[in-house]
Amino acid sequence: MARLTGTSLAKPRAPPVYNVWARSPDIKALVDREYKLAHPNGGVVDLHLLRSIKSRLYEEMVPNTEKTIWRKQALEEGKALVKEWEQNLVSPPATDPESRQQLVFGLYQFSSFVLTYFQLHRWDRSDCAAIFGSHLCAHWLRWIRQIWWARASGWWALECC
Repeated sequence: MARLTGTSLAKPRAPPVYNVWARSPDIKALVDREYKLAHPNGGVVDLHLLRSIKSRLYEEMVPNTEKTIWRKQALEEGKALVKEWEQNLVSPPATDPESRQQLVFGLYQFSSFVLTYFQLHRWDRSDCAAIFGSHLCAHWLRWIRQIWWARASGWWALECC
């Protein structure tokens, strides 16, 4: 369901304190400089190394009195994330065109895994109908192919919604 709606069912957590601290521009520049020294060849970002640099710099540079302030800010951000998440769970379904389009795109993403599996195992419509039932599967597959075509051609505003 999370792939269809674009929202996660998992409850969000508060960000680590050192990540909140490292968002300021001067600290971010310091972290980038340290990361380039520790990872000179570039390429793929090593998230474990980046996390350890942020954590080490936070422990070295921030005095204990200031750490409580950063900890409170991280907890407030976590509470705001949880509040937004709870609001999304209890709110009625959105009816605006952007939300509908997001749902159609989520349906495309979700169904692409299923259809790719069918294609890899060379299943035809009869196999699909045996699993999903009756003639509705063929209609569903035609509709998903239309969504695939719409996404591939860059035409996002489907008339069916």
